[in-house]
Amino acid sequence: MPRSRAEQDPAFKQLIPYVIMACEGKYLSYVRGKRAGETRLVGNRSIGIGGHINPADEAPLLTADLREAYLTAVAREVAEEATVDSPHRDRIVALINDDSTEVGKVHLGIVHVWTLDAPNVVRREQMLTQMTFLSAEELRAASDSLETWSRICVERMEELIY
Repeated sequence: MPRSRAEQDPAFKQLIPYVIMACEGKYLSYVRGKRAGETRLVGNRSIGIGGHINPADEAPLLTADLREAYLTAVAREVAEEATVDSPHRDRIVALINDDSTEVGKVHLGIVHVWTLDAPNVVRREQMLTQMTFLSAEELRAASDSLETWSRICVERMEELIY
């Protein structure tokens, strides 16, 4: 189905990798600037990097090793938005199915936690502003500015980061 139709049709959910980067008890956070691809999230703080699996990812996703193809798509999506110069461990920790917003009605989040050895992350996209690592307490204090998926994750941070 064309993405333009999928973005408007809640009968279908698009899979969205959502990568939380953790290092030394803090979590990567940023604000989505005016150039964000998802205009419905502009101005909101986020703790997740990720996005749509693109048509270029489609052919590998049809191969026998679906997990490897999916993880390749996750790495591509993160690399489009940020440079991560640190070894890390990747765990899939949750799914987010939130129909309370227009964005959530058409997306299903696959939440990853990348535990970084060092907090060496630099933005590649201009749309990512105010990028920094914050503690769970600092994120909870900024709860009103968090996008919905980030708020859901921050409320359950201890369960996700075990």
